Amino acid sequence: MKLIHEMHQANIYPSRNSYQKIAQAAKELNVDESLRFLDKIIQLINRSKIQLEISSSIFEAQIQIYGSTGRFEHALKTYSMIPRPVNSNCLTAIMNVCASSSPIRWREAISILHSSDILEDSIGPANINSRALICAIFACSKANQWNEALNLLNLYATTPFDGNLPPLVSVEAINSVIASAGRNGRPDVSLCILNDMAKNYSVAPDTRSFRSAIMACNQAEHARQRLKSRSLERIDVPPESESHLQWWEAALSLLRRMSESKPKLTPDIQTYSSVISVCEAAGKWQRALGILRFMSSKNSVGPLPNLYCFNAAIAACEKGGAWVEGLDLYERMQSSLVNVQPNFITLNSLLISLENAGQRELAANIYEDALRDGIVRPWKYTLNSIGTRVLDLHQFSAPLAKTSIRSMMESLLLTQPVHDIKKDLIIIVGKGNGSERGHSVLSPLVKKVLLDEFNITSDTDEWNAGRIVVRAQSLMAFVQAKSFLV
Repeated sequence: MKLIHEMHQANIYPSRNSYQKIAQAAKELNVDESLRFLDKIIQLINRSKIQLEISSSIFEAQIQIYGSTGRFEHALKTYSMIPRPVNSNCLTAIMNVCASSSPIRWREAISILHSSDILEDSIGPANINSRALICAIFACSKANQWNEALNLLNLYATTPFDGNLPPLVSVEAINSVIASAGRNGRPDVSLCILNDMAKNYSVAPDTRSFRSAIMACNQAEHARQRLKSRSLERIDVPPESESHLQWWEAALSLLRRMSESKPKLTPDIQTYSSVISVCEAAGKWQRALGILRFMSSKNSVGPLPNLYCFNAAIAACEKGGAWVEGLDLYERMQSSLVNVQPNFITLNSLLISLENAGQRELAANIYEDALRDGIVRPWKYTLNSIGTRVLDLHQFSAPLAKTSIRSMMESLLLTQPVHDIKKDLIIIVGKGNGSERGHSVLSPLVKKVLLDEFNITSDTDEWNAGRIVVRAQSLMAFVQAKSFLV
């Protein structure tokens, strides 16, 4: 600051390089010191046009620092001080702030882009700055305004068919639009963008482009199945037309295109797991198993299947009634050849499949093994002064809850039962706040299993509708009756 004051007193103004060095020095300070320092520099800058242009790095640095601290309005005020035309660095700086703010300032990004003057480094038929355009597209995509992002692509980024112009946008920017459209229920838009990337924008799709489109198909297929299940339960939800595009087929087609592209694109683990998941949602368990086998084959150069891939494949087997295949996958996971350990979701899907197939004894054995291995941990302690031990089933599926109740009741007959029969048994089943019908699904089911299979009555906790209480007298009577029979 002392040197700069002496320069101004001698009517010697810093050069562009000087201001760049000053801006770099400012960034070495903490935020408050940096902003105070830059404010003093800005006050000293001669307001002539040429001096304002030469000192643009100072304004750029202040915009970046305001943006990094979440002060968008201050960054915008600094930007407005810069004479027009604004250089590309300052324009990109404010556009980056728009895209990284919380909330994202996508409207401001579009407005600034549309009103930006033609810069020396502008390209394309619309004379737009490429970096500013990319920032605006990212801002719209992150804010789930895929239609606005697509408008920017079509307005500024389209290139002639002769291919003489370089791409005006990056593949990352286009990928963000593909992902945004998919997140917002428009997989058709995602596919159209992917298919026309090279023709419209002179940008070849990469692995992430295909992955984002496949994930869009996966999300759409799951949404379709949820709508279909609701339409079966409610008469006010119209069934979906079967003429609609099958998203699982689209996902498989995209996976095949990746291997046929030049250069060949290798799917990553998220791409594979999304394809298996979309097949699971559509009930195409054979397809899901086929992809899983290919991933483990010698012909595959991609990643080995992970937990998500196995879980999706086992869930597909459950939906397709293929319990033998699902059990085989579960056993493969536990083998030494596959370094993937089952989790609660794996067990849940498998027990649903076994329950539906009437394989009650097999389900019980697998559940006991899962208890021993810590895959499922149903026993919890409540957060009260007593520290009551309870059986927590509120995240369990109906078949898993049934198996857990049976396992617990059988344990009462052992020399070291899992519960002291001299105390009331509390079972957490949930109040049903997360269910579509708004009431507990497990509560009547658990009561029915206890009554029908073990002749034990139970009550809903009068203080908590999400709990079932089995009285100690009923548990002792059950144990005594069983011991008498033996």
